[in-house]
Amino acid sequence: MSSRWAHITIGSIALQDLSGRWCRAEFLDAEALKGTVVASSVVALDATVHTQWTERGAAGVRFGVQVAQLHVSLLDAIVAALESAVKNGESIPVTGSDAEGIDDVAVRATVEYQNGKPYTRGQFSGHYVRDITFRFISIGAAG
Repeated sequence: MSSRWAHITIGSIALQDLSGRWCRAEFLDAEALKGTVVASSVVALDATVHTQWTERGAAGVRFGVQVAQLHVSLLDAIVAALESAVKNGESIPVTGSDAEGIDDVAVRATVEYQNGKPYTRGQFSGHYVRDITFRFISIGAAG
């Protein structure tokens, strides 16, 4: 297993296979969670650059979790946890890290639905689903 894969937990569910090994999972667009400032720069008519910035903390960042393969029972458990959180108006903790510390994430988030779905997936084969992507919007640091 490459050290680029992160050990990720969604809610209280660790992304592990039936044998307890970590699934090949990674964060998408999580680099925005590294900093707490968001900025926008424009070039004015006199060619000077004007930058507006604000301190946003860990809130408002769109990011995802991509998993190479999950057993359908684990996928069902994750979807149930996500739907329960949405129905109850709660956030869900999303945490994870990789060996290099590139993707160290610990936030509370809400599900970002795409086309009415809490996730997208690729091929279904046997009892496994491949290429699953969950999308979230962070609302603050996990704690």
